[in-house]
Amino acid sequence: MTELPPPLQSNRLDRYLAEQLGKPRHQLQKLIKQGDVLVNNKPGKSSQLISSQDRIFIKESNTPLKTLTSDIVVPMLYEDADILMINKPAGLTVHPGNGPREFTLVDALLAYGCTLSTVGGEERPGIVHRLDKDTEGLMIIAKNNEAHLHLTDQFKAKTVTKKYYAMVKGNITNDDMKLDFPIGRHPQHRTKMAVLLHDSMAREALTYIRVLARFNTKTLIEAMPVTGRTHQIRVHLAHVQHPLIGDFTYGGLASSTGQFLQSFFISFIHPTQKNGRSFQLPLSDRFGLSGSDFTD
Repeated sequence: MTELPPPLQSNRLDRYLAEQLGKPRHQLQKLIKQGDVLVNNKPGKSSQLISSQDRIFIKESNTPLKTLTSDIVVPMLYEDADILMINKPAGLTVHPGNGPREFTLVDALLAYGCTLSTVGGEERPGIVHRLDKDTEGLMIIAKNNEAHLHLTDQFKAKTVTKKYYAMVKGNITNDDMKLDFPIGRHPQHRTKMAVLLHDSMAREALTYIRVLARFNTKTLIEAMPVTGRTHQIRVHLAHVQHPLIGDFTYGGLASSTGQFLQSFFISFIHPTQKNGRSFQLPLSDRFGLSGSDFTD
């Protein structure tokens, strides 16, 4: 569920959404009719007049309004002049790396044809933050350098809130956990990270864990990283003997559907509108709990 900024003046709901999202009115009228747009927590109507006092929410659909390319489905959840919000699928690398060249999210963005920020260089246009190849979920893409720098400052200041769903091995006893362990490059396996308790080169890493549901041999949790170290959630969970299911790198159990980690919530300050924005996804079908919503 995504909350949109209220209109500055009275407007029809369908016209307001068309202006806000840059999509055809007939497409948005269909969303409104099927109950995917809420005004003050009630289903809206296309002709309904809304004002600055109203709260408008739009549900994220399993069928995206638009995809970035026809070669690989990358749902685009929101777009304006400054940012894109996308739902990166598991198995898609964000940008080219040192290994064999493969199709990446950057390729999808370039194929989409929008202007992207250049702060990250030629190989990382628009990329403000990243997700691991086998992690799915929400990412903010910057369309210009001003937006990119503003968002980067927010990540550095730790004012961006990110939450992840994770399915882990074993039964976590405590309902809540604070994982406060420094992380650095693994001393033997240089492609991996590790908790290094007595290494001055390791960097502070903090993750909060909340149990959502327990099963016989696994636990569904919400993970909220405060810092943004490489592989942070994966390394912290492996360190406390609850690795992600499907995460072979850090000792997780085998899974036919990949690594069970999904970035489902993000909130930040819009770089030019200066208002708070938040985006949220339902639990991915890959977790095998389709239709369940474990958020408050």
